[in-house]
Amino acid sequence: MLYIPMYHYATERKRGNSKEALKRHFEYYATNFHSVLLTDTLTSDRENVCITFDDGYKDFGETALPLLKEFGLKAILAISPKLTTENKNGEYLGWGELSSLLEYKKLEIASHGMSHTPILESAHARAEAKESKKAIIENLAVTPRCFVYPYGKFTVEAHKEIKKEFDFVFRIGGAANIGWGQEMLYRFSADNVPNPEKMFSAYKKINYGFKLALNMVRGL
Repeated sequence: MLYIPMYHYATERKRGNSKEALKRHFEYYATNFHSVLLTDTLTSDRENVCITFDDGYKDFGETALPLLKEFGLKAILAISPKLTTENKNGEYLGWGELSSLLEYKKLEIASHGMSHTPILESAHARAEAKESKKAIIENLAVTPRCFVYPYGKFTVEAHKEIKKEFDFVFRIGGAANIGWGQEMLYRFSADNVPNPEKMFSAYKKINYGFKLALNMVRGL
């Protein structure tokens, strides 16, 4: 089974976790899971975890990345190039900082849309996919393989446009995953969770499995 926890801030605040909490999370993953990125072989002897951080806040570089390195974990950082470039209030990592972070070869950059807006129309989806991909390639010299829906919102028609540019697409779904070949990969929130074990209790795992089945029956 593949689990994809979703993080935002690496500080103690709404949609965040303190450094101490993140350390507990990452130590738990390192001890109990196989840490993977897109297309990595999933193991059967251990459950698999793909750690994701959204938005590219500065505290990812200051706090989360050093902890990922400490435990040898892999992670995906989803960024919106417009937010990166504008960097309002100095809250986001800049292009130079992101480039430096990518020296850690277990970190992968994903698109979070060009402007971090809901993807609800085909034309908008096409622009968000193409422009964000182009900006990431031009500024970081890497080609993103994954698109992460901002706010988890999209339409079926918009999704078709996103899939033309990206092999892998993530959304919030509160579910587990069988493997990389799914049309949609599902995440669950790991923000404001002091105890990581609570995310993987027997009840939670049953619920993740149920939601996976429900999502696949519904389609996307």
